[in-house]
Amino acid sequence: MICRDDRRREAVRQKPGLNGLDYIEVEEIVVGDKKQPLLRVYLLGKFQGVVNKENVRIDGGVRVKGLVATHVKPVRGSRKDEDDVLEITVNQWGDFSTYTLHVVKGDEYNRPGTEPLPGFDPLYAKVDFVFRGAAPTSPVCASIQEARALREEPEINYLAKDYASFRQLIFDRLATIAPAWQERHAPDLGLMLVEVLAYIGDQLSYYQDAVATEAYLHTARQRISVRRHLRLIDYALHDGCNARAWVCIETADDMPLWPGEVYFVSDTNQTMTGRNVVMSGRDMDEVPSNQYEVFEPIEDRPIHLYTAHNCINFYTWDHRVCSLPAGATSATLRDEDKGGERALKQLRAGDVLILEEVKGPRTGHMADADPQHRHAVRLAKVTPGCDELHAQPVVHIEWDREDALRFPLVISAIGDAPCCELINDVTVARGNVVLVDHGRTVTEQEAWIVPAQNEPTACEGEGQPADTAVQAAPFHPVLTHGPVTQAVPFPDTGTIARHQARVIDQIIRDLRLRVVEIWRAVQQRKQEADERNVAGLSVGEMATLTAIFDEELLADLNIRSGSEATTHATKTLKKLLLREGRLLLPSSSRQSVSSGRSVFAHKMQRLFALRERAYSGYCLTERDAQEVGALFDPQYSEWLKPNNPLLYGSAQHAIPQDVNGSTRGAIRKDISAALPSLTIKEEHEGKDQDGKEWRPRRDLLNSRREDRHVVVEVDDREVAHVRFGNGDLGRRVEPGVAMKATYRIGNGTRGNVVAEAISHLVYRSATVSGSSVLRVRNPFRAQGGSDPESIATAKLKAPASLRSHLERAVAAEDYARLAERNPKVQRAAAELRWAQGWYEVRVFIDPLHGLVLEDGLRDELTRSLHAYRRIGHEVVVLPARYVPLEIALTVTLHPHQLRDHVREELRAVLGNGVLPHGRKGFFHPDLLTFGESIYLSRLVAVAQAVPGVRNIEVTQFQRVGLSSDKGIREGVLPVGLFEIARLDNDPNSPEFGTLAMTLEGGR
Repeated sequence: MICRDDRRREAVRQKPGLNGLDYIEVEEIVVGDKKQPLLRVYLLGKFQGVVNKENVRIDGGVRVKGLVATHVKPVRGSRKDEDDVLEITVNQWGDFSTYTLHVVKGDEYNRPGTEPLPGFDPLYAKVDFVFRGAAPTSPVCASIQEARALREEPEINYLAKDYASFRQLIFDRLATIAPAWQERHAPDLGLMLVEVLAYIGDQLSYYQDAVATEAYLHTARQRISVRRHLRLIDYALHDGCNARAWVCIETADDMPLWPGEVYFVSDTNQTMTGRNVVMSGRDMDEVPSNQYEVFEPIEDRPIHLYTAHNCINFYTWDHRVCSLPAGATSATLRDEDKGGERALKQLRAGDVLILEEVKGPRTGHMADADPQHRHAVRLAKVTPGCDELHAQPVVHIEWDREDALRFPLVISAIGDAPCCELINDVTVARGNVVLVDHGRTVTEQEAWIVPAQNEPTACEGEGQPADTAVQAAPFHPVLTHGPVTQAVPFPDTGTIARHQARVIDQIIRDLRLRVVEIWRAVQQRKQEADERNVAGLSVGEMATLTAIFDEELLADLNIRSGSEATTHATKTLKKLLLREGRLLLPSSSRQSVSSGRSVFAHKMQRLFALRERAYSGYCLTERDAQEVGALFDPQYSEWLKPNNPLLYGSAQHAIPQDVNGSTRGAIRKDISAALPSLTIKEEHEGKDQDGKEWRPRRDLLNSRREDRHVVVEVDDREVAHVRFGNGDLGRRVEPGVAMKATYRIGNGTRGNVVAEAISHLVYRSATVSGSSVLRVRNPFRAQGGSDPESIATAKLKAPASLRSHLERAVAAEDYARLAERNPKVQRAAAELRWAQGWYEVRVFIDPLHGLVLEDGLRDELTRSLHAYRRIGHEVVVLPARYVPLEIALTVTLHPHQLRDHVREELRAVLGNGVLPHGRKGFFHPDLLTFGESIYLSRLVAVAQAVPGVRNIEVTQFQRVGLSSDKGIREGVLPVGLFEIARLDNDPNSPEFGTLAMTLEGGR
C-alpha cells in the first residue's frame, strides 16, 4: 500500500518509549588495511534501549547475500531536537540490489530472530537501503513467455487519414467484434455514432498533420511559425517597413503645429484637386480611404513655422555666376532687418533646410528647374553676421560632412543669348521642414479585458484546502485594423550616442578655449597697463575659472581676482594650462587622470567615463546631461540632452536614399530593427494609468519579469496578434485589467509616393479655423517603404546568414571584414603579431575616396572593433602600406599629332584623378587595394588606347629606390598582402611615385 501522507511517523516520534527506523546512510571506513561499509541508521527521536549486533538482521541481495553486523554503536544527538543514530559495521559490501535492515530480538543462540525488538514500532522496525547507485543496464526485450501472454490485436490500417478511411476502418473493426450488426441505413443510431467518430478522427488527423507540418522550418507554412523557427537561428523575419519623407510648409504667419493634432495626406490620384490645402477630419470623411496615404510627424515636440523660412536666398558677396560645388558643407544666407529684428533669428542649429533649384540656370524659368537638384542638410552651426560694405545682415550656416552636396548647385548664372542677362536666386533654401513617415494612428474602440481563471482546487492535507489562485486566462488579442505600421525608431539611439561623444569632445575643446581666451585677455591687459595698474582677473573671468576648475586648485596656484589680483596672473594662468591643461584635450582619457586627486581631476574623469560610454553605443540620459551641466556649465546640459536635434544625425541618414543607383553607397534603414507602432495602456474606470504602458519588442528573451513588453506577430492575412510575457520573460498580464491599444496602420511600398504628392495638411478636429498654412509639399519622393519579407525568401536566406554575419573577431581576417562594414572603408587587411604577453591585431585600412587615414576614422574603427575583439587581442588601426612606383615610357606618336595634347591625355589616364567623363585614372586610389599587383600589359593597353599613340615602350617599371628590370622581364610588379601600389606623379612629392614619358614623333 502506498500513501501520500504518513501521519504515523510523527505519532511515533511523539510517543514516549516508542521508536523506529527513519533512513540509512552508507559510508566507507578503513579497519586496518581493509575498507568496510558503515551503516548510519537514523532513528525517530531519542532511543533509551540497547541494540546489539545480534539484534540486527540484513536481508536481500542478488549476488551478495548473508550480510552480518559486526559492531553496533549508538550515537546520541547533542541537541534536544536532534535524532539518535546507530552506527552499524557490516562484514562486507553488498551488490546493487535493495537490502532490508531489521531490528529484531535475538534467539537462544544469540542470532538475529524474526520478532521486532521491543521499543520499536512494528511498521518502523525495518528500512530499505542500497549500498551503491543503480548499475548501468542495457535495454532487453520482453521474454518469449511475456510476448505470448500479450493479447493479439487485430490488424489496423494506420494509413487511414480522412473521413472515408476512418469510417471504413470502424466498419471493419465492428465486423470482427459485432458481426451481427449489419445495419447501414442513415437513421440507424449505430451508423450515426460511426460517422461521428469518423468525423472526429478526421479533425484530429488534420490537427496532427498541421502540428507536424508547422514543427519544422522546411515544411512550415504559417508565417508566425516560420518567424519563430527563424528566431532560433537568430534570423529576424521582418514584416516590412514604412516610408519617410521631408515635407516643406509655407505659411503666411508665424504659427505652431502640434504633432498630435495634425497629419499630412498625399493626393497621388488627384482626387482632392480644388480642395483647400488645410482640411479637417470631417472633410477627409468625404474622400475614399484608398485614394490617399497618411503621413504623420515623427517627432513629438511642437513644430514652429516661420514666414521668413518659407524661401531663403543665398548671399554671394557681390560676386556673379556663383555656385555651391559638390562636397560643399557651408554657405551664406541673406538675412533681412525687420523693425530692428532679424528675419532669420529663429534659424538654429539642428534645423533642416532643403537646398532647391527653383529656376533653370539657362532660361531663368521655374519650369526649367531640375527637380533632381534638391538636397537636404541638417544645420550644425548657425552664425549671424553682417556685410559691413553694404550693411547687409547675413547668416553663415554649416552642416555635417555626411550632408555634403553630391552635385553642384547654381546660385547665379548668365542666361542664354541674345539676352545674356544675369539670373539670380537660381537655388534657394527652404525651411519649415518636417520629417514625416507613413501611417495613420487609430485606437481600438473597445478596451480589452484580460480574462481570469481559477486554478484547480487542491488540498494540502486532510481538512487543509489550498488557497485558490486567480490568474489570467490565455490572452492573445488581435488588432482590428491592419496592416500595422512597422517603423525604425527615430532618432536611433546609436546615432545619438555617437554624436553625444562628439559633443563631449567639443565640450573639452570649449573648456580649454575659455581658459586660453582668459589667458590672452590678461596678457593683452598687461601689455596695455602701466606700472601703476595691475593686470589681474575680472570677476567674470574668475567665475569661469572656478566653474571649470575648483577654488582649492586656484588658491593653490595663487589665482585671485579684484584687489587681490597678482601681478603674475599671466604666469600663473600659463602654469595652470601646463599643469592641468593636458586634461583639456579630446585625446585625453580616463586613465590619464586616474592619478589626479583634485576636484577638477575627478570631474574630468567622470566626463571621460561618459564619453567612453557614449562611444560604446549607450545613449546618455537626460540625467547624465544635467550632471555634466552641473559640473561645468548649464549650457552643456542642453547640448547633451537626447532630444537635441543636433544629435539626430545628418539629414541624409533620416531617409534612405540611393546614391547613383549604387547599393554600396546607399544610406539604408535597418529593416530588421523596425518595430510595430503600438502602445497599450492600462485603464482604470476609463482613465489611463500613468506609467503602465506596454511597448513592443522583437522578442521577450531580454525582457525582465517586471518589463511591460509585448510581441506583435503578423500572420499571412496581415492580422496582428499580440503576445504578452509569461512572468519570467516579460511581465504577465493581471486578470481583470482593462487595456486600450493605440497603433498606426499603413505599411510597405504604398507609402513610397512620388515628389510633390503630399499636398494637404489635415487637422484631426472636426473643423478648422485660423490656419495660416499656404502650401504643403514634399520636395523628394518618400523612400524606405518595404513590403514584408516572403516566407520563401526567408527560408532561402536564413541558413546562409549564420555564416555571413560576424558577431565576434577571432582570426585576423575577421577584423578586416568587420572594418569593411564601415562605409568610409574601401578595403581592409589584418595580421596577428605576438607582442610579448598578448597578441596585437594590426588592421590596415584603405580609405574610400582618399589615401589619408584621418584620425576621426581611425578612432571610430578602433572603438567599433573593440566591441568584437577576442580577449587577449589588442587592436591597432594603421594606414595601408603604400608602395610608390617609378615608371618611364617611350611613346611614339602618329604624324600630325600634337605632343602636348597627347602628353596631357596620357598623364590623365595613367594618373590618380578623375577624368572629365567620370572615369578614374589607372592609379586612382579607389581602383587599387591590398595585394593587387600591377601588370605591365594592362598599363600598356590603357596608354595604347589614347588617340594618337602609335607605339609604347616601357623603359622603367619598378618600385621607388629599387633599380631593377625584373618588373619589365616578368611583366608584373608584385604587391604584398598589406601593400597598395601608388603613383601620384606629383613633382612636389616624387617619393609618392613618378611617371616619366618621352614622346617621339608627332608635332
